[in-house]
Order: sequence, then structure tokens, then C-alpha cells
Amino acid sequence: MLYRKQLWTMLHAIALGAGCGEVVRTQPDAMSDTPGVDASADASADPSADAAIPEDAPDIAPPSTIALTAGGMTGVYGASGDEFVDVCPSGQALTGFQGATGPYRGSSIMSIQQIAARCSTVRVGSGTGDTYTTTSIAGATLATHGTATTTLWTTDCPSGQFVVGVSGHTGATLDKLQLNCAPVSLNHSGTGWVGRIGDVTILEGVGGNGGGPAMQLCVTDQIVTTARVNVETAAGSIAGLALDCGVVAAQ
Repeated sequence: MLYRKQLWTMLHAIALGAGCGEVVRTQPDAMSDTPGVDASADASADPSADAAIPEDAPDIAPPSTIALTAGGMTGVYGASGDEFVDVCPSGQALTGFQGATGPYRGSSIMSIQQIAARCSTVRVGSGTGDTYTTTSIAGATLATHGTATTTLWTTDCPSGQFVVGVSGHTGATLDKLQLNCAPVSLNHSGTGWVGRIGDVTILEGVGGNGGGPAMQLCVTDQIVTTARVNVETAAGSIAGLALDCGVVAAQ
């Protein structure tokens, strides 16, 4: 049996003598001992084919454009009244409220007397592979409803989070308002990206402690895009609040 070095020397000499054109010079130890495998095949391939490909290299385009489509609607948090529908501009979602508190109908019970929704633009954040974060950039403040007082307040979700519901205390009026906030991640699905809601944070409330505990939340993986404010016809205070929710997607 010929050793590999001897075999290489013979093949090299035959190729030179045959005058058959360019000879691919493969290192002797690159030859294969496996029957049926041509050692010269790899050497004649495009050199770029030898470049290492990371195992986690994405095979999909990253998300770039956020879309918010209609989802579900919560029940009324509080009581019904004259309804005002306030919709965040396209590409924006609810991230907070501002308003005022005061005595309910001259009593010692403090409640929400005035309210306005605050929206933020949803943007694609950082990420790799098949998961990206989203960020929030301050956007529109919607119409103000109710009766003005001197006790003003503002409550906003942490940066990068969006309203997914409200809780606190309600009865015949909206006594206490607490935002339920959560971050949104974009996960690859099919040919696009879908929003997934992270852990929910319940903020400190504004208002009083009348009424009883209550909560209204969007369905899973939706965020608030519209505030439906119910105002008491006679008293002018905020009776209740319902929320329209939206599905987050991206392309």
C-alpha cells in the first residue's frame, strides 16, 4: 500500500505531465481516506464558503414598522355617564393620564374630577434574532373632561411601558385610579412580528379610597389605544372609564 505522501507525489507528477491545464494544489493532509469523497472538491469551491456561520445568525429581517390594530374592549371601570371617546393617534398607545381630584358632590370623599389621556408613540427598540424590545416616545395628550380643581395630578407608565388596564376603587364614581403598565416585546412569527406583553406593574393610585376595589384589563397581549371617559351629567365629575385595546405587530 502506498503511503499518502507517495500517492500525492505520483498524482502531482501525472497532472503536470498530462498538460491538462491548471492544477489545484491541495495540501496532502486535506485528502480524504473516505471512499467516494473527492478531496479536491472543497478546495475548488468559493473561498467564502469556508467562512464560519454563527449558529444564532438570524435568517429574518428585523422589525421596522409598528402597526396597532383593533383588539378588544374592557368593561366600564366605575359608573356610566356621558361617554367621550378619545383615540390615540395612529402608531400611538396610552401611557398615562393627567387630571384633578376633588370632593365628590360636596362630601368628604375624594374622587377623580377631571381626566385626560396621554399617549406615546410605539417604536422598535433593540434586539437580536427573533426577539426585539419596544420603546415609548411621548406623544399626544387627548381631550380634557370633567370639572377643574386646584388639586392636579399626572400618572405615567415607566419609560418603555404601556397601559394594559386600570384598577383601584370605584362605586358611583371613579374614586381611585391606578395604571397597570407592561413592556411589549416583538417576537417573530411567520412572515412578521407579533407583540407580547411582559410583567405587569401596578402604579400608585391617584384619588380617594371610596367605593370598592375594581379592575379592568385588556385581554392577553394587547395594550390600550382608546379611553372612553364617562362623565356625570349633573355633577360633572368622572363617573367611569372604559378602554379599547389594540394588538401590536410589526413588519
